Amino acid sequence: MNHEVRFGDQGILFEAYPFPGASIYPGGLLPLAEILDIDPDDHPPSLRTRQGEVLFLPAACRQDLKHWMSVHGIAAYPHDMVHRRRAETFATSPKGELMEPEADTDDSPPPQPGNLPEEDE
Repeated sequence: MNHEVRFGDQGILFEAYPFPGASIYPGGLLPLAEILDIDPDDHPPSLRTRQGEVLFLPAACRQDLKHWMSVHGIAAYPHDMVHRRRAETFATSPKGELMEPEADTDDSPPPQPGNLPEEDE
């Protein structure tokens, strides 16, 4: 059993969840009925709630998670499908339109001395 999560008959108890935006932050019980699917082979293992929230579990609990899933008859969501679904999720706007990828870096060369833009005074 990992010190950050506990697997029980009622669901998964997150004792210390580090992401403030999560519904279970800083800790809480995620009821079994609220879990839509689980990918124990993700890095780290992940699950999706019925509300569409993705939560991550500590990698150290992977074997305990798999055992808990087998006890409760939960089949693993196919790993390749998880990544396809994420790509689709992050590639669409809230209106469902495809979005163009955006670069977070500027590849233009740095300004050279003597080529700096003039400042308005």
